[in-house]
Amino acid sequence: MQWPTPQDYNETVQSPDFCFDNQELQQGAPETNAMGLPKAICGNFASVYQFQCANRSVAVKCFLRNVYNQHQRYGNLSTFTEFNHVSTLLEFEYLLKGILVNGNWFPIVKMPWVEGLTLDQFVRKNMHNKQQIDRFLCQFTDLVLELERHGIAHGDLQHGNIIVRNKDLMLVDYDGIYVPAMAGEQANELGHVNYQHPERSAEYFDASIDRFSAWIIHHSLYVLRLDPTLWQRHSGGDERLIFGASDYKAPENSRLLAELMRHPVPEINKRAQEIKKLLSLKLSEIPPFRPAGWDTRVDRPVEIQNKPKPASAAQDPPGQIWQEPGESQAGKSEAPRAGGSGAGTGFVMGSAAASVQASKPASGAPSADAPWYGDASAKTAPASAASSSRDRTGGPGSVLRAAQDYSKRLAESDTDEIRIPSRTESRSAQPTSPLSSTPPPAAPPSPAQQTGQNPGAPERSTSEIHIPQRFPRLALMRDAILMDDDAFCDPVLKMGRALKDDQWEGKNGFVLRIAGKEKHYAVKCFLSDSADRKQRYESIARHNMKDAGKYLVSFQYQSKGLRVGEQWLPILRMGFIDGKRIDEYVRFQLRNDNKHEIQRIMHQFRDMVWALNHAGIAHGDLEPANILVDSRGNLRLVDYDNMYVPSIAHLQSAETGHPLFQHPSRTLGHFGPYLDNFSALVIDSVLQCMALAPNENLWNWETFIQQLRPSNSWRQSTANTSQDAIQRAGRLIREMQKYRIDQVPTLNASR
Repeated sequence: MQWPTPQDYNETVQSPDFCFDNQELQQGAPETNAMGLPKAICGNFASVYQFQCANRSVAVKCFLRNVYNQHQRYGNLSTFTEFNHVSTLLEFEYLLKGILVNGNWFPIVKMPWVEGLTLDQFVRKNMHNKQQIDRFLCQFTDLVLELERHGIAHGDLQHGNIIVRNKDLMLVDYDGIYVPAMAGEQANELGHVNYQHPERSAEYFDASIDRFSAWIIHHSLYVLRLDPTLWQRHSGGDERLIFGASDYKAPENSRLLAELMRHPVPEINKRAQEIKKLLSLKLSEIPPFRPAGWDTRVDRPVEIQNKPKPASAAQDPPGQIWQEPGESQAGKSEAPRAGGSGAGTGFVMGSAAASVQASKPASGAPSADAPWYGDASAKTAPASAASSSRDRTGGPGSVLRAAQDYSKRLAESDTDEIRIPSRTESRSAQPTSPLSSTPPPAAPPSPAQQTGQNPGAPERSTSEIHIPQRFPRLALMRDAILMDDDAFCDPVLKMGRALKDDQWEGKNGFVLRIAGKEKHYAVKCFLSDSADRKQRYESIARHNMKDAGKYLVSFQYQSKGLRVGEQWLPILRMGFIDGKRIDEYVRFQLRNDNKHEIQRIMHQFRDMVWALNHAGIAHGDLEPANILVDSRGNLRLVDYDNMYVPSIAHLQSAETGHPLFQHPSRTLGHFGPYLDNFSALVIDSVLQCMALAPNENLWNWETFIQQLRPSNSWRQSTANTSQDAIQRAGRLIREMQKYRIDQVPTLNASR
């Protein structure tokens, strides 16, 4: 029987109710690209799709070839994980009767979907951030040691299978995994050649198969930490970190090893010698993964830090982040909460539980993402409910597990800060640990620690941990605004009146209009927590916007903005823009046959995009809902949740934007000044064609953009100027889709 091709799967998954036997998948829909086609992640052995089901996103892995006893292998793995908790492995279902293609059933693997960065994406984003690399090295060591402690091996440790998600590492792709029940069998795949010993073969299949890969990843990152320029000079990110199969097969001819051996940094010389030593050994002689200093680390307990608040703290007005012309600054902004920045992300298969478990109290209280507030019954869920769910928080040595045990207690206390004691504090504190009924052991410091020297492995950061805030339901927030005169801390908003009919709800928040004494304001209330939201808005406020400033709206980010019950929530206060969305404005001009006004808006749009490029920033979600035409006919941008400025380049995107106006490969891992290039091209193309007055049934922008798909019959039509313009726009957009998202040229260059 011939197995389906990627194209076969692309066509089949468009009818989920017919092709799947699984009820959840039957009710789901595949993630699509800008052309409306299913978006697949294709490899040599499988195609992976993201499905949006009723309550979660699911990854579906469709195999491209038959693998001997694959069903039995996944069964062995499933049995193993039922009785052994491995924090870096994700829950999955292997469905033998998975997908119906051309009249035949083929197996699939179904897993929850989480966002994250693959290892190469993480390194590309953080190679100049030594603290982030150090943190990863500690986590990676924990990951490998945890697998070894359970007597298992992944079998294909490489950049694409290691996912960095916030403070956790997760492993995906379990086709080549080894568990004890597979002893005596042969490997069904040999792993990525750029991470495997030259002697690796199918006969070599036991719990030690990850050793060489682990050493290579560790040494590669340590070398890049000391000299990031090696990434560019040696094709870093091109299916490798820096080392490749040719370096392993002929180390004496390796240009990279030769450069490392004569590098001016002694530690890099040492790493090169260790790699050459590994390559001189047989595969069976590779030593266990024990990087220098791994046994000197001490796990530090988490404790609640009670800080007395001054009596005047509640009366302090919120700090103004971006001061409006003519207004005085109300006060200094609050100090950032713990855990401000995090690693950037892309898209991967994963566990939805992993995305919320780190913030879920062990007692069973709802996660930060749950839309509830003040429900006593939810807070007192039975402990058995919590213990029955599998913990997915992190490897050994992670302080996140301890933090989640205390998140419920933290929520019920008056404290708002958690910190990790220093190594000295944790050893000298002999009273009972808050996490245990017995005093913590006083481990003696190593000689390297006594002298203050680096023992060879990076220490865990002592930065604070961000405990996600639980947000109330939307209805409760609205009721507080409409019925509580003291809902806002801002004195200007306190004196204002909420206009009940002027409210707009979006993915991440809702906006309402407040009529003040002298002017009207737009207040954005957020629906969920974000560890780096305050940092993003402060960075935007500090950036020199140059000419782009006239297209933006002044704002205040207020950490203590809206009170719901006894809880204070952040808000964003902006000047209200009285105008129309750009697509609605253009439709109005088309009804009045005013082509010249559409052309004026098109040229102003190009000027706005040029100003953003010149300021080194990107809006991050250019689409009609975020581009307004004010009462004077000027363009204004709103919604800065995903705006890029250089000072936050180390973060990830907060969202991926409207899919119809975004490059089909856009993920959360893409975050840079290039974000608007593809969106600007699409919008400019629409404006050009609209200025030629197309048929009325195409005045809707979303309908119009669908006509730019490659399969559209207009590609062969040359009946009039409008259709010619649509042909040209379609060709240009399709050409730009072939570029990598970060290589799409700016609007002026693409024109």
